[in-house]
Formats: sequence, structure tokens, C-alpha cells
Amino acid sequence: MIEVDQIQKRYNGSRGLAGFTTRVEKGELFGLVGPNGAGKTTLIKILSTLIRPDSGAARIAGIDVTANPRGVKRVVGYMPDQPGLYQDMRVLEFLEFFADAFGILSRQRRAAVDKGLEDSGLAARRDSFVEELSFGMKQRLFLAKTLLHSPQVLLLDEPATGLDPMARVDLRNQLKRLNQQGITILISSHILVDLEEICTRVAFIADGKNQAAEFLRHLVASGVPVVKFDRPPATLEQRYRSVFGGQPR
Repeated sequence: MIEVDQIQKRYNGSRGLAGFTTRVEKGELFGLVGPNGAGKTTLIKILSTLIRPDSGAARIAGIDVTANPRGVKRVVGYMPDQPGLYQDMRVLEFLEFFADAFGILSRQRRAAVDKGLEDSGLAARRDSFVEELSFGMKQRLFLAKTLLHSPQVLLLDEPATGLDPMARVDLRNQLKRLNQQGITILISSHILVDLEEICTRVAFIADGKNQAAEFLRHLVASGVPVVKFDRPPATLEQRYRSVFGGQPR
């Protein structure tokens, strides 16, 4: 569903991505983990067609993100790390505005908005102004907006940032429900525990490139749980194969 092959990107001489490669299968809830500045946001912006890579290739649902950005936008829902909201709109108005912006036909618009309100748990706040919502509710509203056009793929850049513990649990539960509905999800975080309970697989990124073996060794040496296992592998090599398949490089 998502194919990334040797993507490179530089900003005014500084390296953003240095040949990062990964693949996300249809129906996966896939985690991208790395420290701040690792290249996570750059990769997600490339996949959402907001910026172009310098080299390499990326495809979503078989559509090249550089050659056919409009095609990609039709199948992707993108949530940035700092989502912008129109604070002086009411919740209902906000969703109706974006339903129109997404080109959803008028006869389908009401159903899409009502579903967004219901699924996000904001039906009772439909007439509230956005500025009156808590931070967690604002995140739910933005995710509802992102889902209005029924995307096949969700690209979520650090969506748990700033959320309190209960809101983090609520977000994880909502993502699991969406994934069970067949939506492929790529979610980034610099906090492994945000992802380990819900993701089918995890990729590690640092300095703009794949860092699986090195990062895994650091985590195991530090005693940090990598993923949940029914029977935890005893060795680093077994842990690596359980997460990534194959041998550590």
C-alpha cells in the first residue's frame, strides 16, 4: 500500500532524508519511530505530496506521489504534527467547510459529517465553537476532518503530542477501530510506547535513514520493551526477526 524506496531530501544543504526505505502493506497499522529531527515529518510530508523528494521513489496504492499528487490526495488522509483549526467556527461548520473543500457531493455531505461527529464522540458538541474544545477534543475533530473523504490510507505525524494520558488511550483505541475497518495507517512518534501496543510493525529512523539494528540494540541494552510478545525472544537476533524479519544488518 505504501512503498518508499531510497528517498532523499535536503534543506539548504542540511540532510532531511538520506535514502530511507520502507514498505507498509495494505491493512497494516505501521509505526515510524525516531528521535526529534530524525526525518519523520519530512517523510510524511513527501507521502502526503506537500514536498517533493530530491531522489528516490514513493508510491501509495500504486500511485507515484511525485508524478500524480492529485491521485494520492484522493486516497490519503493527512494529519500534521501541529494541525491548524479555525477557532471561530462551530464544530459542525468546521466539518461542513472541509466536506465542501474535499468535493464531497452535497447529497453525501450530511452523512459524512454526521458520521464524523459520531465516530469522534463530538456529536453533543456540534454547536460548540472550536476554541471551546479541550486539546484532546480538538485532535479528535481534526482526525474527523481527515476522515471525511473516506481515505484508504492515514498519515499521522506525532498525533499524540500534547495529549494527556487518557486522551492518548482514547486515540490509540480510535486508531485500532479505524484499522479494523480496513484503513492502512502510518503513524510516527518519538515515543516507542505510544506505538508498541497497537502497531503491527515498526520501522526505526534516525539521521534520515533506516536505523533498525542500531536502535534495537540500544533499546534492548537499556531494558526497554521493543514490542509485546506472547513469549519474549531471548536474544537480540530473535527480537530483530520478530519485529522486522530476516537478520540484523
